[in-house]
Amino acid sequence: MCAEIVSAEPVAIQFWEAPVPILSAIGTVTVASLMPILRDAPTQGYGPLTPYVELVNARSAMYAKRGLGEGGVYVGCVCCVVCLS
Repeated sequence: MCAEIVSAEPVAIQFWEAPVPILSAIGTVTVASLMPILRDAPTQGYGPLTPYVELVNARSAMYAKRGLGEGGVYVGCVCCVVCLS
C-alpha cells in the first residue's frame, strides 16, 4: 500500500513496469512460508506459542484486516508513515 501512496499508480501498472522484483518477492515469501513443512519442523509449541494459539492469532488478524478494509476505515501502517515522512 505504501508504494501506491508514494507513486500514485495502481498495482497493475506497478506490476507491468517491474514484474521481476514483484514476482521474486512473492516467490521468496512463499518459499520461506513452506520451509518449516519442507524441513520437517517440530509441530509442538514453544512456551505459550502453541499451534492452536498461532492459528487463532492468524485468523483474528485476517478478520480484523478484512473488517478495516471493507469498513472504509484507514488506519495506515508504519511503512506508510516512514515512506511519507
